[in-house]
Amino acid sequence: MSRHIRSHQLQENPFMSTTPSSRRGFLRQTGRVALAGALPMAGLLEARAQSPAPAWKPQSTVRLVVATAAGGATDIFARVIAEPLATRLGRPVIVENKPGASGMIGSGHAYRATDGHTFFIATLDNITLAPLVQPKMDHNPMEMVPVISLGTIDMALSTRGDLPPDNLADFIAYAKNNKLNYAHWGAGALGHLVVESFKAKTGIRDLQGIPYNGSAPGIQALISGQVDVMPVPLNQAITYRKQLKVLANFGTKRFDRLADVPTMREQGVDFALSSWLGVFAPPKTSKDVVDSLHAALLDITGTPAYLQKLTDSGMNAHRFDSPAAYAGYIRDNYADMQAAVAASGYKPQA
Repeated sequence: MSRHIRSHQLQENPFMSTTPSSRRGFLRQTGRVALAGALPMAGLLEARAQSPAPAWKPQSTVRLVVATAAGGATDIFARVIAEPLATRLGRPVIVENKPGASGMIGSGHAYRATDGHTFFIATLDNITLAPLVQPKMDHNPMEMVPVISLGTIDMALSTRGDLPPDNLADFIAYAKNNKLNYAHWGAGALGHLVVESFKAKTGIRDLQGIPYNGSAPGIQALISGQVDVMPVPLNQAITYRKQLKVLANFGTKRFDRLADVPTMREQGVDFALSSWLGVFAPPKTSKDVVDSLHAALLDITGTPAYLQKLTDSGMNAHRFDSPAAYAGYIRDNYADMQAAVAASGYKPQA
């Protein structure tokens, strides 16, 4: 096993218990993600070379469920892996967008799938955050089986292009004296939580959230001036840079393709929080299926083309040598999100 790939010694399915193996603070968690993203190319390719041929052979079309509208980061990466996965598995692979209800529609659809060929392209919002902020969920996404990480992504505090402030300090002062609104992708979702945490840190009061069915519709609202502010995923901040003002990176370090955008901490606000993408299987999916899908995707996500796509999209590599190792990370991340929710002051509606 490559020494560059992080591993947790955990049982295969840890989700019947959400007690973490270690209680790291959520600010330290973001630093751990950044380190995981800085994996040397040699280690990635070595791991790829060691991936065994898949034992599971799907008998029909494989479906990748996305809980947001088309065009967002999750949808983009579902489509990035779909074509090479179809080649690897020898069956069609299609992406199904199931937006709505803060991700619960897509999550529930994948959770309840029993055909053995449906999987969930999930974010932190869908798996480790949802159970903490969505009390009316009719399923527990933490019971889903982690397959593989697709990468991590930071967000940038961005405003509509004609809003007066040009830096974070000026924005904080402006927001304290003007009524503003911000786009997010669901009450209690990370885009909501990160801004509420930022407000708590800075003393901003009158910045009201407006929910959209994914980051893509939210960005369109920001560009058109329907909203003032949004925590924009870096891939989309890069794409729409000329139409927005990108004031601060919520991550722990600057991103090369937005090197002129300082982090929150660099600008005096001690706060950092990152998201991630991953593939999950419905509860009770067999180990053979999970291991085979992991092996296929480990190859795909280790290719130079995929790694370049990560960089181009404002994302970081984030690899684990087995589903069990990834499960350990997810369990720790759940504890980190408990701390983040508490720090934000967010209270879910009963």
